[in-house]
Amino acid sequence: MRSGFSGQSDGRPPVTSQSRANQSPQFFWEEGINCPVGYPIRMISGEMELEDGSTYILSTGFCSGLEGWGGRGSGMFAGMRPLPRRLAVTWLSFAEERCYHLSCGISADVMKMHFEGGFQAGGSEINGRRETYDMVNIGLAPGGLVVVWLAGAGRQIEVAYQHALPCTVRAADIGQLDASQRLIFDRTEIRRIMNDPLIVPGADGRNRRPGALARWEHYRKRHCWHPWLLLPAGCTLEGLAILFFNGEQIEWFGTDWPDKGELLPIPQILSCSWRCRDDRRYGITLRFNESEIFSVFSSSDMHKTACPALRIRTNLIMTVAVTELETRDKWVLLKRSYASIHQLT
Repeated sequence: MRSGFSGQSDGRPPVTSQSRANQSPQFFWEEGINCPVGYPIRMISGEMELEDGSTYILSTGFCSGLEGWGGRGSGMFAGMRPLPRRLAVTWLSFAEERCYHLSCGISADVMKMHFEGGFQAGGSEINGRRETYDMVNIGLAPGGLVVVWLAGAGRQIEVAYQHALPCTVRAADIGQLDASQRLIFDRTEIRRIMNDPLIVPGADGRNRRPGALARWEHYRKRHCWHPWLLLPAGCTLEGLAILFFNGEQIEWFGTDWPDKGELLPIPQILSCSWRCRDDRRYGITLRFNESEIFSVFSSSDMHKTACPALRIRTNLIMTVAVTELETRDKWVLLKRSYASIHQLT
């Protein structure tokens, strides 16, 4: 998958206008800043150069990451503007006690293709209209990994990634900051943040050092697999949504189901709804154990299967669900996944 970077290694169609001065198409969007849970950051500075040559300043300040990797952050403001063609960010990783900097180009053409193409969202197929994206979401992970997603209602896709380099903030520059800004570079303050369980869930007094960025790179790996919901007779699947470990999110409705030959990231949360013959509707939410599902996906038996199914089976009275992953000659039970079935109104 290409990085999408260059330089360094309301149910309506897309809202767009054309700039008379330079013919740069404009779309309605805002930016978001995101980091993984447990690895808070402080955005020191950031800006995007837009296609018309103007500069858009990114929001700075503290980011807790409590929304999870890929969670939508809040930007400065949403509005009509050209898409970005260059990104520059500098941030402090509290877990690593290290600053990172990245300045590189972004493929505006890739983003433009997705903004203009849009996607099918729940209910939009009724009137034939499609939704489109409304956020350029920037993820900053330990080790300097930078990921750019496009986000919309019920959907988020990765369009670019790159590796930032460690950088040094000069003492002279820190000295010019006000007292509250200088405090973020104080090791005592950094350790206070990392030991705060409201910011870092499970904090135990130790300063976490995640080391290399292998974990978040591993999240980005795609596999050929497809979900298969095995329902009792007379029940019809209505909708399916998957949140992936790499921060992407996709929803499917009606007849728009995942292709069996599609390369997908590993799922973190899967939810779906169905209707039975008695017109009762049910929903299920599955949360996968990270170590268990990654272990099964990386097994040699799984790789010998052409395009395995992730099968979810329910009992007749809709109270229990079993999740299994297909391998070469057997179904592997995901014992540590958590399933919640509920009746919908």
